[in-house]
Amino acid sequence: LASGQRARVELTVATWNAAITGCEKRQRWLEALVLMSDMRRHSFLPDDITFGALLSACEKGLQWQHALSLLRQMPSSGVAPTVIAYNASISACEKCEQWPQALLLFGEVQASGLAATTTTLNATISACAAGQQWAQPLHLLEVARALALSPDAITYNACLSA
Repeated sequence: LASGQRARVELTVATWNAAITGCEKRQRWLEALVLMSDMRRHSFLPDDITFGALLSACEKGLQWQHALSLLRQMPSSGVAPTVIAYNASISACEKCEQWPQALLLFGEVQASGLAATTTTLNATISACAAGQQWAQPLHLLEVARALALSPDAITYNACLSA
């Protein structure tokens, strides 16, 4: 993208987002993070689309620490974390068997006033299952009932695999 300035291509947040999304689709998480750094160096602020693509890239690249770091950077960048951002971060934790982190993030979703979804529930239960934590999914099912979430086949399969 930096060469785009020399070729007189107008750089916008959308241009940066397209490049970062391209990295995400090709599972090039490190390149996506470098692009965000370049984006900031060129005085462009990341938006919710930027963070969504970066979180997805980190999830696919099994980079749960980077996903959590990005989630923590969102507010200071003027972007409110969404349940989708939390879901991607929880999924990154799930794929790396970081069930304690997934549970913390699930709690943050609730504490922040965001509406947890069945996807949030499923990713958290799957993280617990990956860590062979059989009691946690049962507790999460009770929480789901209290939150009026509707467990689905994925929810119950994840519980059974714990």
